[in-house]
Amino acid sequence: MLTSKKTVRQSYTISSDSCWLGLVNEVHDYCEFTRDKGQDQKSINAAVSLNKICESDFKKTSNDQLREFVNRIFKFNIAFAFWSQKQESTFPVATLNDIILSDKLHPINKLKLPFNSPHIPTGLINAIVAKWCSETRQKTPNDIMTNYIEPMVSIQNGVGDGFHVGSSEAFHIFAQFCDDQLREGYFDTTVSKSSESMKRMEKDMLELRRLVDTINSEIKASKHTKREISKEKLQQKKDANRSYIKLEKRYLAEQEELKSAMSHKSLYVNRAIEFYLKAIELSNDTNGNDTDVDRFCALWLENIDLKII
Repeated sequence: MLTSKKTVRQSYTISSDSCWLGLVNEVHDYCEFTRDKGQDQKSINAAVSLNKICESDFKKTSNDQLREFVNRIFKFNIAFAFWSQKQESTFPVATLNDIILSDKLHPINKLKLPFNSPHIPTGLINAIVAKWCSETRQKTPNDIMTNYIEPMVSIQNGVGDGFHVGSSEAFHIFAQFCDDQLREGYFDTTVSKSSESMKRMEKDMLELRRLVDTINSEIKASKHTKREISKEKLQQKKDANRSYIKLEKRYLAEQEELKSAMSHKSLYVNRAIEFYLKAIELSNDTNGNDTDVDRFCALWLENIDLKII
């Protein structure tokens, strides 16, 4: 393959960068092909070849952005190759995180590249890292939402650059992640527990309030009857007031947790519906998005009482 590329470059006066970029495209396609076939070692070997091209042939180029782009393709493929082996999860995630950080500093959508260059949107990389972190529990769902999903929402609503934000696959992964969190029932369980806990505390607070009021009434009555209130009664009132204050603080904390759970559930529902709809809109496969359509409709109907975007 390398020999044929050199021959083409000599015959048609193609620039060195363009010629090697064409080779990068082919090796990238080969990486995807071997991964799909489950040939992990061949996929790793091909990714290593990309690194050699980057370090040798693109090392001489004056186009720093092009060299960074080829290095990006290498990192993406080597991360996927190692992930496919199911033996190492930290390295693939860290490698894709390097790409995300690099994209923030040097947005890939601003590069002037040939139309047939490998198309790997930042949004798709974010989606893959979110999926991997969720599967391996390297990050909490809230961390994943904050670090990988919400930034893409901001870009989508602002810039809206398809290369930068993502494809149907990216939005499908985002939607499935949000949907999975809802299906696990964590938010519903938290809401239910907090609600029940608050009801119990309301009952206890009411009893304490009644006790204090009763003792206060006795104290008021004693002024007219000149009966002395026992020290035990006064201590009982003091203890009841202390318990009420502590219980009230717990109640307010539980109330905040309930609000947070309901807010998070609303966010995940909205995002899942939004992402499923976007995945359906961008899909080129008229027969391949039935699941997305089903889940979009189901979520909409199940949460009709929530404020949907």
